[in-house]
Amino acid sequence: MAYAYMTPTGATGSSALSGDYVGSKAIDGSTDSAWVSANKDAGTNIIFDLGVDKLIDKIKAYVEGSYDPEVCDLYLSSNGTNYTLTLENCTFSIGNAWNEVSLASPAVGRYIKLIMKSSLYTYYQLAEFQVSVTAAGYLENGTCICYPIALDVILATALMKWTHLTPANTTVTVETAVNEDDEAVPESFTAQTSGQVIASLPEGSLAGHYLWIKITLTTTDGAVTPTITRLWFE
Repeated sequence: MAYAYMTPTGATGSSALSGDYVGSKAIDGSTDSAWVSANKDAGTNIIFDLGVDKLIDKIKAYVEGSYDPEVCDLYLSSNGTNYTLTLENCTFSIGNAWNEVSLASPAVGRYIKLIMKSSLYTYYQLAEFQVSVTAAGYLENGTCICYPIALDVILATALMKWTHLTPANTTVTVETAVNEDDEAVPESFTAQTSGQVIASLPEGSLAGHYLWIKITLTTTDGAVTPTITRLWFE
């Protein structure tokens, strides 16, 4: 999946030293201007708005040499109200240069809140801030393999059914496999059609056999995702 750096569409600091140092100065494209906080009070923060949910894997910030190292906690939110701690003790340690920091794993969010924790100077400062994102809020695909079901509790003639939501540019694929080991995931699966009997059932007794279900969700539009709403047998 390709990532590219983008500049947030908005930035708001919890305080500013003056009108010349407001949050938007951290995204104006110039390292000669900066957001500078009014003080170093606990909870001092700057919030960046990406416009829509994005899948984020890295951030980078430019700080002046007199302020490094700066340490903050990074929080993400999709609605600007409920934030989740995503990266603790994020450190910008090189002055007069871009500092790149990777998240432990890619995470989705529209709003990025940096709660400042320490700085060498009297104030907190960020000259520029960018985010490495995909154009998507959702991964291109994802697969779940469900825990195996003992087939002796399912009739050989049972129909496997499911309901799903598939917005434009999304798909849901359901596959099944049968083996005699409830711990070893089968190497191959067979495509399943909703409303049909289970594919690849063995002949004769089903006792001692296990059904594995593999569900794959795909999207080419990161703003939407398909959903399996229910799966059952009848």
